[in-house]
Amino acid sequence: MDGPGDYSELRSESDDILEFPFFRSGVAFNLTKRINPFFSRSLGFSLDTKQNNFGFSYDSAGDDADADSDADAEGRVKPAAPATGSADATEIAAAAAARVPPRPFRRNFQASGFVFPGNSVDYTRVEGEYSHRLSRRFRTTFSGISTNEKDASHLNSFLLFDSQRFSGCLSYTTDEMTGGANCLWAVNDRVAVGGELFYTHEQQSGGLSVGARYAKVSEEEEEEGGLRTVITAILNPVMGHFSTTYTAEASDALAMSARLEYNLHNQNSDVSVGLSYDPARSPYSIKTRLASADGLGVLLLASFSAFTLGVSCSAPLRADGAAPEIGAEVTYQH
Repeated sequence: MDGPGDYSELRSESDDILEFPFFRSGVAFNLTKRINPFFSRSLGFSLDTKQNNFGFSYDSAGDDADADSDADAEGRVKPAAPATGSADATEIAAAAAARVPPRPFRRNFQASGFVFPGNSVDYTRVEGEYSHRLSRRFRTTFSGISTNEKDASHLNSFLLFDSQRFSGCLSYTTDEMTGGANCLWAVNDRVAVGGELFYTHEQQSGGLSVGARYAKVSEEEEEEGGLRTVITAILNPVMGHFSTTYTAEASDALAMSARLEYNLHNQNSDVSVGLSYDPARSPYSIKTRLASADGLGVLLLASFSAFTLGVSCSAPLRADGAAPEIGAEVTYQH
C-alpha cells in the first residue's frame, strides 16, 4: 500500500488535467544554464509582454537529488530494467513496453536541504525553502517569498506526518495570519477519507472541509501497473461549496477527467471536462479543457533535447467573457 498522500492534493489527478497553466499573450524565451551541480542562472525576455527578468536558483541536493529514486519526474515508479547480459532481446523489448504503474499518492520524504527557486531582478523577488526530515515519518518545511510588491511577501511553515495508513499536516502562514490542520486516512486500498480545518486571524473567520477519494486499478492488468480510475468528493459546509471529480485513464497515454462544482447558497455551478494525451515515446503532449465558466483551453508541449516549446490558447464561451489569448514560450536548458 502506497499510503493516502496529502489531503490538500486530494483532487491532484483531476487538477493535473483541468488546471494546466497558460502562457501570457505573446512570445516568451527562457534560457537556463547550470553553473555547477547546485547553481543555475536564467535569463527571460518576451515579445509583446513585460516579463523580462534575470535570476538564479540553488538546490543544496544538486543534480543527484533523485539519482537513487525509483520514480520519474511525475512521481510514477518506473519498471525495473533487466540486468545487462541477463535477458535476451525478447525480454528487453517486453520490459521497454511495460506499462508505467500509476503515480503513488504517498509523499516522497527526501533528505533535508535548502532550495532557492529563483531571484528575479525585474521586481526584486526572492524565494526560498528549507526542509528537514525529523524522522522517517515527520518532516518540517519552511518557505517564504520576499518582494517589493505590496502585501506579497510572506513566510510559511509546515509540520508533516506520513505513514501507510495516515497523513497529516499542521501549517501556518503570515499571509492573512492563517493557521490550519488537515489529515487523510486510508480506510482500505481503494478508499481514503479526510478533512481540513483553518482559521484566518485578519478576517476573524475560519473554514472546514471534508473529503473522500475512491481509486481503483483495473484488475485484469493490476500486476503490470493497470489503468487507474479516481473519484473524489469535497464538501465545505461553511461556504456551502461542493465539488466532485471523475478521472479515468483510457490508456497509457490518454487520461480524461470531469469535474462538477456547486455552491449550495447561491446555486452557482461550473462543469469542466478535459483530457491529457502524453505518449511515453513521443516528444509531443497535449492537454485540453472545456469549462462552462472559463471556456476552452489548450496546451501543446514539444520537447527536443535541451529545447522545450509550449503553446497555449484560451477562448471564453460567453460573449461577455475575457478576450481570447494565444501565448508561446521557448525554453533552453544547458
